Amino acid sequence: ALSAHRNMLRRSARLGLRGEVGPLDAAGARAFLALYEATMSRLDADESYRFGASYLDALRALDGDVSLARVRGEDGAVIAAALALWGAREGEYHLAARVDGSENCAGNLLLHTLSEEAARRGLDALHLGGGRTADPHDALWRFKSRVGTGRHTFFTAGWDLDVEAAASLR
Repeated sequence: ALSAHRNMLRRSARLGLRGEVGPLDAAGARAFLALYEATMSRLDADESYRFGASYLDALRALDGDVSLARVRGEDGAVIAAALALWGAREGEYHLAARVDGSENCAGNLLLHTLSEEAARRGLDALHLGGGRTADPHDALWRFKSRVGTGRHTFFTAGWDLDVEAAASLR
């Protein structure tokens, strides 16, 4: 599994892709949101996976505890991006998006770039989260399980404590 990840990283290098991590500023949040919305539409994602500008504004308020990772193609255009949340001991891979038709290896490079940032911050781990479901055939879960080195029990749930406030973040 990890050898496949290494192969994808080599492929990304051959294609001239490069990863970067920086703060989630206003311009980056707008660009990420556009890419994320396009990705969710392409995947026909459930409404619960769609987040609006107010959600990203709330994340931006976390200041240094949230970052935007990007993968740029040879021409400098962003072809994939992800958000990461940083804690005192661990990081969390949060939301990700990729340009339709871009190379799959861009996702591997995103995760590698974020894992390097977690190491630079001296963190113990970067959690990738689970899949869309707990089904082992879930494509997102399979991707994350091939890249990650540890397994943890995970649950998916949704609960709006304040329905009006939650709706304003979507």
